[in-house]
Amino acid sequence: AASDSSEASSDGGEIVIALISNTTGDYAQYGQPVRDGAMLYINQLNANGGINGKQVKVLEYDDKGDGVEAVNAYNLACDNGITAVFGATLTGPTIALADATYEDNMPQVTASATASGVTMIDPDDPDSEIRQNVFRACFIDPYQGKKMADYAVEKLSAKTAAIFYQTGSDYSEGLMNAFAEEARSEEHTSEL
Repeated sequence: AASDSSEASSDGGEIVIALISNTTGDYAQYGQPVRDGAMLYINQLNANGGINGKQVKVLEYDDKGDGVEAVNAYNLACDNGITAVFGATLTGPTIALADATYEDNMPQVTASATASGVTMIDPDDPDSEIRQNVFRACFIDPYQGKKMADYAVEKLSAKTAAIFYQTGSDYSEGLMNAFAEEARSEEHTSEL
């Protein structure tokens, strides 16, 4: 199959992509719908003639929600002749994957990873290099956290807040930090 994929992508008959998601493991409830949505679209795309008459062939990989597994899947996919990556689902594996795809300048799209580090090499550095090969289809953590804090202060007239988050979850901690920073900002503390 590996030689078929490489030949197919080089002769113009197919466009071979990797779909890397966590379809098993503790967070499969996030990865499975992302996988299903991507496949629904790709199946419809292929049924309507593909892209410029070329069918999109998907090589699926389960990263189990683990960054090492995501990179291993990517390396295997490269050996099988891919031209782009759709994935990963969770932020941690997506950042690990983005590090690898950036080195190869491989196009990568994530439907759901929200951390700034997905597209920025160092999100703590305002002058950080941007991964110009990585794209996302959702809002980033700082934006979501800011909007939640704005809503709490402006619409709910909240004067205090308790923040519940999951330690060790990039997503949860990213939202918590952004919410806390915005809630403590001068703009909102002057309203209190």
